[in-house]
Amino acid sequence: PVLDFHHPGVIQFFKLLGPVLLGLSVTHLNLFVTTNLGSQLGEGIITNLHLAQRLMQMPVGIFAIAIAVAVFPTMTSHAATGEMTLYRKDLSLGLRTIIFITVPSAVGLIALRVPVVRAMYMQGSVTMTNIEITATALLFYSLGLVGYSAQQLLNRGFYALQDTRSTVVINIISLVVNIVLSFILVIPLGYIGLPVAYSIAGLVSMLFLLIFLRQKVGSIDGQTVALSMVKTLIAAIVMGLAVGGFAYWSEQAWDMANKSLQVLQVVVGIALGAGVYGLLALVLKMEEIEMVLKVLHKKRRRNAR
Repeated sequence: PVLDFHHPGVIQFFKLLGPVLLGLSVTHLNLFVTTNLGSQLGEGIITNLHLAQRLMQMPVGIFAIAIAVAVFPTMTSHAATGEMTLYRKDLSLGLRTIIFITVPSAVGLIALRVPVVRAMYMQGSVTMTNIEITATALLFYSLGLVGYSAQQLLNRGFYALQDTRSTVVINIISLVVNIVLSFILVIPLGYIGLPVAYSIAGLVSMLFLLIFLRQKVGSIDGQTVALSMVKTLIAAIVMGLAVGGFAYWSEQAWDMANKSLQVLQVVVGIALGAGVYGLLALVLKMEEIEMVLKVLHKKRRRNAR
């Protein structure tokens, strides 16, 4: 083995690494801002916000990162060989797939926010007031779910072009937006202002990443992305109404003090939402459902090994 720090590849690696690490840290810096401001809003608020934010991040970790990681090698290969048409196609499909799966995730979290939080955290000294605060925070955190999910792919879109500096600039803008809005909104809205600011910052970051990337590589098939977004919203809204209706009915019909029924309510709600959304996606002939099924199939094969 040879360790040569003067090798051009090693030098290039470290040049690219620094901005990547800084860019990836922005989400955690945003959370740090929220934590510090929340500490001044009363006992238990920090914990409630933290629990809500972790629930919102679950679809990012389970779906968005998996999709971004699956698309990244192909994007990098096409960018390296100058096949920019194929690169833009990879980027467009990856973005549409992330939107396809995270929009209903956000709607589902909003519709089932109280059942999910209650099933997971209603025990010990946790009160219904804590559950309601966490559920309310989850609602507003979920509004930014698409933004933070799309970041996972769009950042890698720049990395595939060996551009790690643009993402740093954009993510710093996102951090500043979060800090400024947090200070502004926490006064009239209290603790709600923090997840609102966090979500807006995520959406702003997504918008700037799209704008900068489009200027760099040209069109990323915006019309197709917009059409997919419309179909996704239609299916997600119908799904949300179905899940919300079930949640309301089960609250009246079941004894929600029973932990088993709390868990059952969430499981049935998720299954109902997935079934309704999947059926509508097939009816609307959405290409993205095929990408999701392929990613999940690959993940199962890796886990089986």
